[in-house]
Amino acid sequence: MKRMILGVVIALLVSAAAAFAESVYVPVVVLDPWPPYIAGDNGETPRSGIFLDLAKELFNRVDTGYKMTLYPWNRCIKMIEDGDADILFGVTKTAEREAIMEYTIPLFINAVSIFYDKTKFPNGIKWETFDDLKKYKIGVVRGYNNGKPFNEFMSTIHVDESESEMKGLEKLLIGRMELFVCYGPSASFWISKRDQFKDVLVKADRDIDALEFHLGISKKSELVKVIDLIDKAIKEMKDDGTFDKIMSKWE
Repeated sequence: MKRMILGVVIALLVSAAAAFAESVYVPVVVLDPWPPYIAGDNGETPRSGIFLDLAKELFNRVDTGYKMTLYPWNRCIKMIEDGDADILFGVTKTAEREAIMEYTIPLFINAVSIFYDKTKFPNGIKWETFDDLKKYKIGVVRGYNNGKPFNEFMSTIHVDESESEMKGLEKLLIGRMELFVCYGPSASFWISKRDQFKDVLVKADRDIDALEFHLGISKKSELVKVIDLIDKAIKEMKDDGTFDKIMSKWE
């Protein structure tokens, strides 16, 4: 019986894949500039990055083309909500987002980290609870999910919002904020690339949170019907080592 059920499931997936491949539907993919995951200018196709490499491999495996364009983060969310875009790459789960999009299986986990200027805090940043952070001027990236506990904490304090990790790090360097909370890998990438950041801006020993990142698919998109096929392709990429090979290329 189990073999029979498995056979039916496989047959349905193959049938759905064939129908999807034969259609003229070209998914619209949106995301915001976020090195090293994606690099480029708003309003244009991306130049390079992890997500671009993943998209090429993923859509090749589901046998369809795609159109990828960069926009500011909040516009990406709005396009997904309105059905003007099909997929948002690199999105975490929140209650608000779950109302407008479906999620694939996780792509990877990113740390939400604290960065500071070590010339101003030579002994580092020590904290046990979020209340211990209230004495600092804190900055974040506008519209980013930093984990439910910290999001709730942010609603009780004033935070300085920046449009990107790089802009936040610039504010941190000139003292507009004392702590910058953001996704660790992206901030570390910028610090490694900018001489004025190197050996000055550092990550605290303790992270705020660790969040799973997914592909978010608009509930108004035709792709909702084939999300199982996309999950299957992602799993295959992980199982056969392709996913790790792409990720390691950018380390």
